[in-house]
Amino acid sequence: MALRASQMKQWMWGIVCLAAALPLQAQEAAPDVGGDERKAEVAPAEEKPPAPEATKPATVPDAGQSKRSPRPSVAWGYGQTNGPSQWAKLSRNHFWCGVGKNQSPIDIRREDVLTTDLRAIDFAYAPVNARVRRDNGVLRLQIVSGKASITDEQHRFTLTAIQFHTSSEHTDGGNHYPLEVQLMHQDKDGNVAAVAVWFRQGEANPVLGEILAAAQKKGEASVSLDPGKLLPPTTDFYRYSGSLTTPPCTEGVRWYVMSEVAEASEEQLRAFLSLTGRNNRPVQPLNARRVFE
Repeated sequence: MALRASQMKQWMWGIVCLAAALPLQAQEAAPDVGGDERKAEVAPAEEKPPAPEATKPATVPDAGQSKRSPRPSVAWGYGQTNGPSQWAKLSRNHFWCGVGKNQSPIDIRREDVLTTDLRAIDFAYAPVNARVRRDNGVLRLQIVSGKASITDEQHRFTLTAIQFHTSSEHTDGGNHYPLEVQLMHQDKDGNVAAVAVWFRQGEANPVLGEILAAAQKKGEASVSLDPGKLLPPTTDFYRYSGSLTTPPCTEGVRWYVMSEVAEASEEQLRAFLSLTGRNNRPVQPLNARRVFE
């Protein structure tokens, strides 16, 4: 009986202990919701690293995408496709040929010339040596040695080149002469002054003969000449502000067109024409400019 009582006490004590242990197990098993929420507020959610961008494969341009090499510039000249009406289109450097308002050559109408007290040009021409060149349809003498210059109102310009145009570029009341010789000068700052001489048929000019003899040789040629012998007997002139008559047609050129006409033989005039063909730029609008004498 005593044994049963002892067993009964042990059984009852086990039940009590089990009952006490169950709430503690339940508390341990339950999640701490409040604690998890606080952690979620403090610690930001882990961000996934961005997916790497797909590398674009190198592409070989097709015919439509390929970078074209620059179109070779077309040499200017006096033909149908490269003549004066096309110069501005052949190169960006020729833009003055298309948009300039003070272009050369011009038509000189004697009745419209404004008479003033212009000082005479001081021609200090002496023999020079020149290299004969034919560029873009223009026969040109490039001065390589010697001293020749002009002075206008105490402003000195040195002779740098002589070029020839058939027929004349400047016109006399709308009329062309068979040849125009242009003596090109520059000052120390690069400003340009040009002296234009008209030639008509008449007596042979010895200097023109020497130039033709050198120009008709094969290969490189040079010639010695006195440029003063290309001038007419008197050096009265018309003066106006214009441009180069060949590309790039730069403006700001002082033009002195001799009012007296020089002479060349028929044979000489034909020889110049056969060397270059017709290489004169058409006359340009005078616009707001005036011609002085």
